[in-house]
Amino acid sequence: ADFIGTTNHLVGRPARNGMLEAEGHLVAGAVPAGSEGRGRCVVCVRPEHLELFPDDHADGASGTIVFHSFLGQSVRANVETGSGVVLVVDVPTTDWLDRALSIGERVVWRIRPGRALIYPADEEDGQPPKPVGSGS
Repeated sequence: ADFIGTTNHLVGRPARNGMLEAEGHLVAGAVPAGSEGRGRCVVCVRPEHLELFPDDHADGASGTIVFHSFLGQSVRANVETGSGVVLVVDVPTTDWLDRALSIGERVVWRIRPGRALIYPADEEDGQPPKPVGSGS
């Protein structure tokens, strides 16, 4: 998942109806073969496949913006989740400005449908690898 560019890694767990739970967010995807008994998997998602919304948005998981950088057509934001994982999120600049997002603000994040890649968790500790190129 890290072959080209930055990828976020989250620990996922099987939920109901073929869904996975990652950081309190339900993600559609098949549990990888061999992961069923362990109950954990790694959910990988690229920064442009995450969405940010003001805290009053109902659908998604909570986080706090801890850093951002304007990159022209997009803004790269670091969002700390409730468990302390820092996600790298690329938001179109027009969306960032329309939503008036800023450092320290509570936000709701979600994975765009069908955009997560799901892999078996590391057999040693069940944790995802550390993100690469987080920009922090």
